[in-house]
Amino acid sequence: MEEDLLSDDGEGEQVTKEGSPGEFEDKIDNNAVSSLKNQPLDQLPNLQWLSLANNQLEDMEGLGGTSLETLNLIGNRIQRVHGLQYGHLTNLVTLELRGNCLETTNGLYLPSLRRLYLGQNVIKRLEGLEGLQSLTILHLRDNQLESLDGISPRMTSLQYLNVRGNLIHSQKALQSLAPLSRTLRTLVISDNPLSETGEHRLGVLTCLVHLERLDKEPVSPEERAEAQERIT
Repeated sequence: MEEDLLSDDGEGEQVTKEGSPGEFEDKIDNNAVSSLKNQPLDQLPNLQWLSLANNQLEDMEGLGGTSLETLNLIGNRIQRVHGLQYGHLTNLVTLELRGNCLETTNGLYLPSLRRLYLGQNVIKRLEGLEGLQSLTILHLRDNQLESLDGISPRMTSLQYLNVRGNLIHSQKALQSLAPLSRTLRTLVISDNPLSETGEHRLGVLTCLVHLERLDKEPVSPEERAEAQERIT
């Protein structure tokens, strides 16, 4: 018989939010959980925040909740996005998947998602992102990306992109970002082979003319003017 991780007698820590009757969090970190299949998440209609960090999950089957807004899956063994109950995650705005084993982003269809954290995986390909039209933050630090092909022109809300610590070699790898130049405000690209060249900042700014911050430094008026001269 499977243990009910979400019952009053389970290992999870249920917390009712003060001042918000019936709205609660559930924290099931560090419990060696390997599956959520047949767990009664759909019986917790007011669950807004769920943390399953540092467990042994290999997929996301059984994860859902019509009121769930934040889902933390840091430090599991998830190799691919599979099993999410998209129809029951209509209010999810923050998804944490750092420190897993993902090789691709394929399988994500969460139109309401605003913040997606995928750092410290082994992602080589960006796929299936065209459904993330509400996304404002995409964190891909410390993966194995050589290009940003797969960033969709339909991601018109994207403001912050972190691809630090990947394998991006040339400015051509950034061409996929050009359709997003009107909304993208911050790009973190340090610790890539591209950033080792002294000219990379101006090269990026000729592609992303409205960028306000590149890596840790704000874009200076002088840099912006020089980039505009190169364009014209």
